[in-house]
Amino acid sequence: HAVQDLAIAVETPVKHALRAARPMDFAAEVQPVIQTPDHSSFPSGHATEAFIIASVLHRLMTGESATQGVASRAMPFHVAHRIATNRTVAGVHFPVDSLAGALAGCALADAVFAKAKGGKVSSLSMTDLDTDDAAKDSDFRLDDLATRLADATPQGVVAANPIQRAFWNK
Repeated sequence: HAVQDLAIAVETPVKHALRAARPMDFAAEVQPVIQTPDHSSFPSGHATEAFIIASVLHRLMTGESATQGVASRAMPFHVAHRIATNRTVAGVHFPVDSLAGALAGCALADAVFAKAKGGKVSSLSMTDLDTDDAAKDSDFRLDDLATRLADATPQGVVAANPIQRAFWNK
């Protein structure tokens, strides 16, 4: 619950600042099958939340990072991918919204782990999502996420927080 709250705290101001249009705003033929939220489509909040939870659960179960989990097709990432993809199928998101949300969720999970255990936090770039044809013209695929996660560069070291470390260890 704590990591989902963290995801919401990060994604909400970004969505409100960006005000990215939803699919139905571009074509009257798009008829969403669920209620369309009135906030920005980018990044997908469901993807951000699903992937932070998947990343943290995977790390707790295996000790592996999101990069390793996505590459090995671990079950939490399949579930997170399904959640994100279903939002596109429902007509309320573009695939790139889900990719951006998944990247944000994995990066946030990496930061949570670093804060609990100490260590480096990776830097993920989203600067080319609007020009990358694979990102903007195709479905959101775990392979694309795995490639982007593998390209992450370790940044500064984060000191562990004793309280967060105690919770993580429990």
